[in-house]
Amino acid sequence: MSIVPLQRVTLVGALGEKSRLLEDLQAVGCVHLEPLAQGGSPALPGATPGARRAFRFLVSVAGRRHQAHDVAGFDAKAVETRALAIQDRLRALAEERRFLLRRIRDLAPWGDFRLPRPAERLGLRLWFYVVPHYLLDRMPRVGVPWQVVHRDNRFAYVAVLAAEEPHGMPVERTHTGSVPLAELEQRLEAVEVEEDELQAERVALSRWLDQFAANIARLEDDAARTVAAGQTRDDDALFVLEGWAPSACVPRLRELAERRCCALIAVRPDQDAAPPTLLANDAIAASGQDLLSIYVTPGYRTWDPSPVLVASFAVFFGMILADAGYAFVLAAVTAAFWRKLGHTEGRRRFRTLLLVLAAAAAGAGALTGSYFGVPPPVGSALARLQLLDSSNTVAMMEVSASLGVLHVALANLIASSRRRGSARFAPLGWALVVIAGAALYAGESRAVDSLRWVGYAGLALGGVAVVGFTGAGHRPLTRAA
Repeated sequence: MSIVPLQRVTLVGALGEKSRLLEDLQAVGCVHLEPLAQGGSPALPGATPGARRAFRFLVSVAGRRHQAHDVAGFDAKAVETRALAIQDRLRALAEERRFLLRRIRDLAPWGDFRLPRPAERLGLRLWFYVVPHYLLDRMPRVGVPWQVVHRDNRFAYVAVLAAEEPHGMPVERTHTGSVPLAELEQRLEAVEVEEDELQAERVALSRWLDQFAANIARLEDDAARTVAAGQTRDDDALFVLEGWAPSACVPRLRELAERRCCALIAVRPDQDAAPPTLLANDAIAASGQDLLSIYVTPGYRTWDPSPVLVASFAVFFGMILADAGYAFVLAAVTAAFWRKLGHTEGRRRFRTLLLVLAAAAAGAGALTGSYFGVPPPVGSALARLQLLDSSNTVAMMEVSASLGVLHVALANLIASSRRRGSARFAPLGWALVVIAGAALYAGESRAVDSLRWVGYAGLALGGVAVVGFTGAGHRPLTRAA
């Protein structure tokens, strides 16, 4: 259980040293910055870096150009900026093209017309209706002039001339807009021409893909420093930078501050502070840390459930698969990709998790006697390993309930260990209650008197602890409520 202890670090230095200090901090890589500037905010962990987004945009183009190797004529930042601008513009043009196509389709039955100017209307306006043929006889006969301007196999397209929107029409009016059909078609052609030009420019930029790929890490470092620079508080001569760092890194930060002639203040967090949580696990527990990130990161002052989580996940995975044959297949696939899964730290943790899951599934398969769904031969060594009958619903429910009891008891025992004084006895009492309840059930179902008495005694003792120490430190009436 390894939540790394942190300290709040504050660096104050000359404004001219800010960029070099940020480069040093990035090289050290152990400070979590907090924004001090007005409107500053930390970079989101899930945000897509611009360099990688630009690379994916260029690498997906059809008909890529031959790669250029003239480094002197290459500017990675300019390629990134232009690629992202093309991507954003193409997205906007595609949306506009969809709108224009829909508007042209809706306006085509009315023909190409231009609405008269207000001075030419004489107080009258045109109102448009798409009327099904079977409702056409409900159009007003007198008082409102109207004309069918187009028909198709389902609708009549009716234009009405009136000062105000007429009442009693069989359908709601249609909004045609004020832009004529010819102008919409011209704009659609202009949009398509611009799309073609941008796609051609995208293809031209693809000649720098090899060079750009080699500079992605540098571009991301530059972008991260730009974000960090916006999180400091600056005045005419000084800057202030604040964040959190592991206690073990503080001596190294002091050396860095001395080299850059900066002042460093490092203090342990008080009870009102809310430090971020940094987890550090080794071996199997590290894979549990990755599983934990799927759910929620624990608070700084809580405990790291990574070892418990990986064990629980493995047990339940083994119970679900429960076949030693398929577990062997999983282990064989992991072994086949062992070297490829060892290129990064995250992949190494993943392959460790796969081995743990395969071992759990193999154990559950051996206990239930399942090898690719086939039971082992009677009297064999594998048959002697079978202790559970998966077809026995009652026995399997008891196993599941026992695991649930173990989880609840363990959670309460850990909660008890995190508390101080008499407050620790309430969760300890709950752990005793659930264990005693399981013992009482086992004693009743198997007619074992000793287990019955253990269950009754545990329930009584645990109940006293829960009632007596829940809300310890508060007034009696408040605790009762």
